[in-house]
Order: sequence, then C-alpha cells, then structure tokens
Amino acid sequence: GGQRQKAYLAMLIAQGAQNLLLDEPMTYLDVRHQLELLELLHALRGAGKCVVMVVHDLALACEAGDRALLLHDGPAGGLLASGRVEAAFGVRPRPGGVRFERA
Repeated sequence: GGQRQKAYLAMLIAQGAQNLLLDEPMTYLDVRHQLELLELLHALRGAGKCVVMVVHDLALACEAGDRALLLHDGPAGGLLASGRVEAAFGVRPRPGGVRFERA
C-alpha cells in the first residue's frame, strides 16, 4: 500500500500537475517515509504547486499545513486553541502538545 501511495504521487509529479489533491497520502507509510513525503510536499509547494490533502490526524494537519479546515476555515496553528476540535469531536487538546482528553 505504501509503495502504491508513492507511485500515485510520482505519477502526479511526472504529469506536471499544478494542483495536487491528496486523500490520506500518509496511509500505509512508516514514519520515515511519512517524513520524506512531507518534505517532498513542502518542496512542491515551494515550487509553486498547490497541495491540498485530507488527513484525519489533527497533529499532522497542524504540523504540515498552512491552513486547516474543520467546519470553518482558519490558520492551522490556531486550530487546536480555537475550540473547534472540541465542538466537532467532543475532545480538547491538553496543554503542551497534541494529546486529547474527553471534553
């Protein structure tokens, strides 16, 4: 599965796609390959590509994204403090990191 994910991204790059819409691109990748993929996506963004990805990992969304969308649009860095995570999922972030507890 992980190799397939990487092959799909390679096809997009080879085709010269300007906009990349990725659905859970980290699925089936181990941590090392997740980091490599994030570095590649950042480089593509730096080269003027539009990268949009759907992820269910809130920590990843806040770490990797410039913007995050969760019910309402807003800066990725402010998502955890906005109260939207608690409203959407019934959990709140613990201070000092991306860990959650029941609200």
